[in-house]
Amino acid sequence: MKKIFWLLFLLFSYSVLSGYTLEELLDTSQEVAWKYKNPSASKVYVAGDFNGWNNTAWLMTGPDKDGNFIYRKKLPAGVYHYKFVVDGNWLPDPDNPARTPDGFGGFNSVLRVGQEMSGNWILLASTGASRQLYFSGKAMPSEIVIFVGDRPLAKDHYRSRDNYLWLDLGELSEDTLLRLFYRQPGSSWNNFWWWEVPDRDKSWRFEIIYNLMVDRFCDGNPLNNSPIKDKNVLPLANYLGGDFAGIIQKISDGYFDRLGVTTLWLSPVVDNPDTANGQFSCYHGYSPIDEKKLEEKFGSEQEFGELVQAIHKKNMRLMLDMVFNHVDRQNPLYQKHPEWFSPLVLPDGRKNLRLFDERPLDTWFDESMPDIDYEKNPAAVDYFSEVAVYWINRYQVDAFRLDAVKHVPHCFWRALRQKINQQAGLKRHFYLLGESISDRQKIMEYISPGELSGQFDFPLFWAIRDCFSRSIKDFSALEEERKASENIYGPYLNYNCSLLGNHDFPRFMAYADGDLTWDNPSIPILKKVEVDNPQNYQKLKNAFTFLLTQNQIPLIYYGDEIGLTGGFDPDNRRMMIFDNLSAGQVDLRDWVAKLNFLRRTHPALALGKQITLVAEKDVYIYWKKYFNDDVLIMINRSGEQKITLNLPDYLADCEIINIADGQTKKIVAGKLELILPASRSQVWIKKI
Repeated sequence: MKKIFWLLFLLFSYSVLSGYTLEELLDTSQEVAWKYKNPSASKVYVAGDFNGWNNTAWLMTGPDKDGNFIYRKKLPAGVYHYKFVVDGNWLPDPDNPARTPDGFGGFNSVLRVGQEMSGNWILLASTGASRQLYFSGKAMPSEIVIFVGDRPLAKDHYRSRDNYLWLDLGELSEDTLLRLFYRQPGSSWNNFWWWEVPDRDKSWRFEIIYNLMVDRFCDGNPLNNSPIKDKNVLPLANYLGGDFAGIIQKISDGYFDRLGVTTLWLSPVVDNPDTANGQFSCYHGYSPIDEKKLEEKFGSEQEFGELVQAIHKKNMRLMLDMVFNHVDRQNPLYQKHPEWFSPLVLPDGRKNLRLFDERPLDTWFDESMPDIDYEKNPAAVDYFSEVAVYWINRYQVDAFRLDAVKHVPHCFWRALRQKINQQAGLKRHFYLLGESISDRQKIMEYISPGELSGQFDFPLFWAIRDCFSRSIKDFSALEEERKASENIYGPYLNYNCSLLGNHDFPRFMAYADGDLTWDNPSIPILKKVEVDNPQNYQKLKNAFTFLLTQNQIPLIYYGDEIGLTGGFDPDNRRMMIFDNLSAGQVDLRDWVAKLNFLRRTHPALALGKQITLVAEKDVYIYWKKYFNDDVLIMINRSGEQKITLNLPDYLADCEIINIADGQTKKIVAGKLELILPASRSQVWIKKI
């Protein structure tokens, strides 16, 4: 009873200290009303990045007597793109002049929810427990509330003068989220946040993930090679011999040390069928027939144990790919517990096959993959969450990549997190990284302390691909997408994962070379795709410069560090190449390694706030600042550029060093002049 009293007293005290609860300050949602006038229209929908561009989800009511269609919805503060779908035709809002190119020759309408106060907070300096911030607006906000984690910072722990703010944080022993809420009279609250990370070695925010497909990485033991003997299987869709022994070999060779990655994400390692599914074998691992048994074509239990030891001995982390959406038809569970699975045939006679929008939680991906129905079967929830705990405890796994998250109900993800917390015997946060190929709002739906740690940022991935490989979007559009991720994900940004590609999409270099123009499934599956123009490796270098200087956890898909190319699945999953690389490939790999090491030693790249200086058609320049650590990033995708920057006072009068060649430049009175070479990027660090 006494504990409850003190808990209530503390909660009351925290509220009184600031006058506001954290929940009140975080609620930025406002009602939005869309209106479209067309008396002759039959059906009108509103579709945008707020609903995954679903053209049948948000049906507008109407027409009314004046011919208007109307739809109302609450949205969090942020910037959104949308269109009206009028009897099947996609149209921008005729009454909204704010527009942006849609990448297809047309325009999306732009909606801003909430008011942003002019000016930004700058993480200026750090000394011991003291932090100094600077507000770049004309006037200091009149009202400021600061939270350290979930408790307000007492007002005697911070003070301000002019546009400067000083904080006394005391001693922080673990990763801590700082939130600074501010506003002027009559305006809505703005939210500025940053992470304090006392021990970088324990924090996921400094990880660099390397994703490899076990069968496609390295063949270290030819004795376990056993491709499917079926003439219908495409050669590139059969087992190619990669195994646990091959990964161990590359760890021993120091490949990952030299590259500078810190986490290995392995494609599913569990047992899959020895039979073909049409033209494909199950080399990929996503058709589990025994969720607790290793795939024998990859190696033995002993070899996998040695692999885990080798990873941990190098102070790397192991991430396993887990499939909880479905099993393979040959899995004994499908015969033993048929009630655990959704029916393939619907009551209307249709097959419940790939109905992703209509039936996202129970549709089958393939006729060979029965979908697990968790909502009706608590026993299935218990069983598969126990499977997760088995792998953690049996092999000291550090993280899971979770397949097809949005097709699995929340009841399972909550149970998974709870069971891991209760039964896995972990001393630190277990990282759960989800895959939801969707809009940012859908991605955020699954991220919380009680479910997933983070997800892949596919909207940003598509913008990166369009900007760097295909040059169909300006850097101004990329900057908008970056800001959208920052605004919508908030502090979870640092737990989400950004990428240049993965096993589900054609390779970056296939787009850069012009071999593919769009994700068109009608392109032959074995279209000959090779690197025709070595100059395009520079496009990938520029993309890596952006990826590895952003605040999300970066993912490197195996082979991208050498510009491996490939079209659609399975061409995007070729065997990894280690020898006889071209000069362009070696140069690319060395640049990626240099950026990886820089990221691990400069907290500004993983935690710093971005100050965008230039975001034009072909030039992108930004400064990352995290208190005493400063990094300047410059990207040019066109001809040579003469750059003159007039920097704000807090960046003036310092010396910067080019990480590529050691060249130094002095910033005097806030002015910086230099030449940015054609199709190149540069990274400069501030000399201390």
